[in-house]
Amino acid sequence: MINATDIITTAKNLKNKGIKYSFGSTNIEGGSGDCSSFTQYVFRKNGILIGRDTQAQYTNKLAKSIDKNKLAVGDLIFFKNTYNSNNTDGVSHVGIYTGNNNFIHLSSTGVKESSLNENYWSNHYLGAKRFSDVKSINSLNENYFTGENVGPHA
Repeated sequence: MINATDIITTAKNLKNKGIKYSFGSTNIEGGSGDCSSFTQYVFRKNGILIGRDTQAQYTNKLAKSIDKNKLAVGDLIFFKNTYNSNNTDGVSHVGIYTGNNNFIHLSSTGVKESSLNENYWSNHYLGAKRFSDVKSINSLNENYFTGENVGPHA
């Protein structure tokens, strides 16, 4: 099972590492990435493969859709139309729910926590996904989750 505390600890430990936002980058340990490489890195460090980009993470077959009023720590939070992503449903940004209507994400200003109550995030909210029933999927190829090639997009 996923340990939400470990997910959040991993994510928060990246807050003061100086990670810069770079669209399409996956080099979190090297100091640059985008929102989806951040979530991918955090989950991978905890033994869970979730896909590379926001579309792959949003459509992951192992994730359950969660109502906004039932969010739990460790859920992935998705936003739409934060830029023209050309993705299904406009999915364009992702973060990790930390509780109390807050989430952690890699933004243009680095790894930070934001509130779902902020007008910007509230207006762009798309939905949430949960991986609570996943035990260990390290042996699976990430393409398994969507049946598609996972590209280098945010």
